[in-house]
Amino acid sequence: TAGKKKQEIQTVEFYPPEGMNSADVGYIIDGVVEDKDAVSLLIYWADQGNLEIHQEDKKDLRFQKLKDLPDTANDYERILFDKMFAGRDSVRIKDMQYKFASTIAAVKDRIKDKYQTGQNLVFTKKSTRRQSFTSAVAVLPAVLMFAFGNYLESYEWFAAIFSGAIAWIFGGMFTSMLCTNVNKWRSEKLSAKTGSMIVNVILFAAFFGVVALFSMDSFGLWTVVPIAASVIMVILATQMRRRTDRGAQWSGRILGLKHFIETVEADKLKMLVEGDPKYFYSILPYAYVLGVTDKWAKQFESIAVEPPSWYYGYNGSVFTTIWFASMLSNSLYYTQQNMMATKSSGGSGFGGGGIGGGGGQVVG
Repeated sequence: TAGKKKQEIQTVEFYPPEGMNSADVGYIIDGVVEDKDAVSLLIYWADQGNLEIHQEDKKDLRFQKLKDLPDTANDYERILFDKMFAGRDSVRIKDMQYKFASTIAAVKDRIKDKYQTGQNLVFTKKSTRRQSFTSAVAVLPAVLMFAFGNYLESYEWFAAIFSGAIAWIFGGMFTSMLCTNVNKWRSEKLSAKTGSMIVNVILFAAFFGVVALFSMDSFGLWTVVPIAASVIMVILATQMRRRTDRGAQWSGRILGLKHFIETVEADKLKMLVEGDPKYFYSILPYAYVLGVTDKWAKQFESIAVEPPSWYYGYNGSVFTTIWFASMLSNSLYYTQQNMMATKSSGGSGFGGGGIGGGGGQVVG
């Protein structure tokens, strides 16, 4: 086994754990560093008074620096902030195109590094290694049968080994995708995670269908046994990660905050807003990384909220939290796509090029 699963006790929370920004919370909840975790820092910094967001057009934002990050800021925050405002106090989305892919990659690596050592360790190293190993070997029973079946058809070892290797690569890739989907289940919107799961199921159905088709003549009904073994191992791989005591405690608190965002009653929310008029914006970056931005905005339908002092929009519409959250989410999506774009992504600016490739120099 991968060790005893720690109980994640969901507590009642109105704020994130002390000292955690949205990128921290985005990693701790699922153990996956996503592009959106890094980009969420833009809202977090705006709420902290470090920058303003000027909406020049539907797909064009300008970020205006107001003050430097505090001494308590993480190294990965400084990497991104310093890159954005290197020698300037203002930067537009278009200015960042093709120049930030390696910077975002460095930020994501540093976020992950922060929670893989010492007291900050979120997942046990043993269980993480076991998940990686099991993901790699999960489809082997089916692949070995597939390769041997090809050999019995042609009696050519090279063809059998080559076809088996290709099948193993694809099977391992699909297993890794499934593990990532399961890991991210708590931080994705329902539509996104359901869609990803459906795609994964279709890919596996096609994969095992091809294996069965090419193996049936040689093994008959016995074909079912290796495929069933592989399916079981794939499912086990998705469940192998184990949290540390600290990781389970943090997760319980973050899940408590997410539950609060989704289910808070209007009366309770009004009390919190009366005590902190900026409460909606303080929680917004956390709602963003937890995949519940829409739900958070909808909770304020009956509560008067002033527009944020750090956002200047191009649209003269009557301000509502739902409109604002939708506008900001779309704008951050375009920001993310431009930051991740590389020359090799075809020049569209929205191609999301390689995580480690392209453009800018890492600052830090």
